[in-house]
Order: sequence, then structure tokens, then C-alpha cells
Amino acid sequence: MDKQQKKRVEKIIYAGFRWKFVLVLFLVFAVAVLTVQVTRSHLALKMDRCTLNGVLTAYYELLIATSAIVTATVVLFYTIIDNRRMGIANRMVISYYAGRYALPLCFMLTLIGLPVIHILLDMKKNYMAEAGIAIIFTVQLGIIALILVATSYRCNIYLICKIEKRQLNLMLEDGMEDEFLWMYMVHHMEGIATAEGIFLEKSQLIHKLLKVPLETGNWRDKQETGRWRRVIYKYYYMNLASLFRQVREDQGLEKIYTILYEFASEITEGNSGMKPQTYLLINSAILNAALDSEIVGKSGFCAYFINQYVDAQIRNEQIVLFYLFHDLMYRAGHDAINREVVQSLKFVGNLGDVVKNMRGNCLEFWEIWCEQYGMSRQVRVAGFCNAMLTLEGEYGKSYPVLYIKSLLHKRGEYIDYSENTAEK
Repeated sequence: MDKQQKKRVEKIIYAGFRWKFVLVLFLVFAVAVLTVQVTRSHLALKMDRCTLNGVLTAYYELLIATSAIVTATVVLFYTIIDNRRMGIANRMVISYYAGRYALPLCFMLTLIGLPVIHILLDMKKNYMAEAGIAIIFTVQLGIIALILVATSYRCNIYLICKIEKRQLNLMLEDGMEDEFLWMYMVHHMEGIATAEGIFLEKSQLIHKLLKVPLETGNWRDKQETGRWRRVIYKYYYMNLASLFRQVREDQGLEKIYTILYEFASEITEGNSGMKPQTYLLINSAILNAALDSEIVGKSGFCAYFINQYVDAQIRNEQIVLFYLFHDLMYRAGHDAINREVVQSLKFVGNLGDVVKNMRGNCLEFWEIWCEQYGMSRQVRVAGFCNAMLTLEGEYGKSYPVLYIKSLLHKRGEYIDYSENTAEK
């Protein structure tokens, strides 16, 4: 990853100033100029210079009082600046919204502005002092607004998802080395498990992050490209794998499982422009992340997910990919074949025929999976050929697939599932 790519990542996360913040500063000065003009045309005509100076002195004293409040608020905020309500620090939320220099710059402006206004009042520069009072008071309100945004639940979700989309768009650009980009990016999903706050808030953020790839640009057109599928698989797989690593207790896992069930149901029912291969890709990333983790109940989750939340039209293909991934895990040193799960999956038809019809999809998915494990080209090719030929029934050199097929034969490979079949 070259320096230019690294700077682009840093610009997304640690921008000096966001354009919105610069626009707000411009509006502040515009309001100040307008205030001076209005005062000059109305108030100054009806009161002498001494009276105007007295009014401005009263406003200046009020400004000092509000400055004390703002100072206390800023000091309190900096004492809890690394608190993590939604998985990221409060200071990062402000950086997302206005830039990393916004809050300290505004605070320094108020501290410098107070003595300057006092000098202007002593010099009887009433209109300049009035403009200064308007500017400093508006900036103080801005400081309070920035702090409220950083601690607001709704704003946090909106800003986190916005940054997540920017990071994902950067990964989707041609020429970007997504493996190194991922290392430098902020992983919001990973921090959710250890975040402060109730799980209802965290569950809504998890759900929003899961939908980010389906709300990013013209994804319906991009899903045809191999790079899009590789990046999106990595997005779901890496995010969920890191989330599963953080959550260990049964109660938390059950809630995450429920979120994933709801997400799978939504994309099955609500995305008319999604290709079958995209459904398979997203479901595969979810299932593989669970299989690759050490979480409790992962086998039951995978079986229930496939049987109940994978569309019946693509369920056979999803199950084939599920079997194929077990071969890859075996080569990586993981033995995760669960007898009850294999025998409970609702596969209908002849396994060999289904495998032959989806060889192209299997090859593409195999290549994507192997990137996560860093396998050599020779191992990839040999492993894929052995696994596919074993699934097709030509000959058996894949031990995990042979074991899976033996379990299927014991169960009876041809099963007609009716509505009365058990859910799990």
C-alpha cells in the first residue's frame, strides 16, 4: 500500500476540516456582518454612543458567563473523550462530523475573542465589538452542538454508516490493495461488542452496517464485477468474524443470531435487483464467519439459517457451498463438520447434478475464500479439483467431503421436505 492510498484512508477518518464545518464558519461571519448592519440602521440611530456602549458591555458580561459554561462543558467532554458508546471514541465522532481540528479551534477562538472584545469596548469600537460578540456567541453554540452530536445515539449511527460507506467505496476502486486498506480502516463492527449502552442501540447499528454494501452507489450494476464480489464478501466476512470474536456469552450470541436472521429475511424479500449469486455471496460470508469462529452454537445457527432464511430456489447451491467450505477449513487445520447439521440440511435432489451445474460459481467462491487464508496457487487448484470431483462423485480424494457424503447416504440423499418437517 503506497503513501497516497494511506493518505486517502486517513483523509476519510482524520480529516482536518470537513466542508460542512468550513461552511458553518462562513455563515457565522455572515451573521456577524448582518448583525452589525441591522444594529447600525436601527439601534444606533435611536441611542447615543454611551448608551450603545453600555448595552454592549452587558452583552459582553453575558458572553463571559456563557464562556464559563462552555469551558466546563469542553473540560468535561475531554475527560470522557475516549468513552465508547457505539464502539468508537467520542473524539472520532467529531472527527467524522467536522474534522479533528474543529473543536479545539472553536474553543481557542472563544478564549482569544474575549480579551479582544474587551479591548474593542475600551477603545469605543462599538460596531467591531458587536460583531465580535455575535461571532463568539455563535461559536460557543457551535461547540455545544458538536459535543451533543458526539454523544447523540442517532447521530452516531448516521455518521458511522457514512464513514463506513466511504471506506467501502475506497476499497471498491480499481488498483486499491484491499488487504492493506482493511488494516488501516476503522472497524466499527468489532467495537460494538465492547461498546457502552444497551443492546437495542447496538443491534440497530449492527443492522445498519450490514446494509451498507446494499446502499453504496449503484451496487446493482457493480454486482456483476468480480472485484465487487470479492470486496463485499470480505466486508461481511471480516466484520462478522471480528464481531463473533468479541462476543462469547450465550445471551449476546443469540441476539446477534437474531439480527442475522432478520437481515437475511429482509434481503430475500426486499431487494428485487439482487442477483442469485449476490445472495449466495452474502449468505456464504455470514455462514463462513460463524464456522471459522469459536462461538457457541454455531452449528445450530448455520443449519437454521440455511433451512429457514435461504430462499428455496438457491438453497441447494448454498448447501453445496457450505460443504465446499468445510474442505477448505480442513486444509487450514480446522475440523468443523457437525453430523447433525449435515443431516438436517434441506437438500432436495441429486448432489452430483447440482454440483456440476454450479462449477463456475464454486470456482469463483473458492478463489475468494482462499484469499482469506493466503493459500498458494498450487494448493488452491489441487484442493478445488479434489473437492469438486468428490462432490460430483467421480472419485474421492477429499476426506471432509467424503465424510459429508457418507453422512448424507446414511440419512438418505433424496428427501422430500414438506411443511411439517422440523425447523431445526
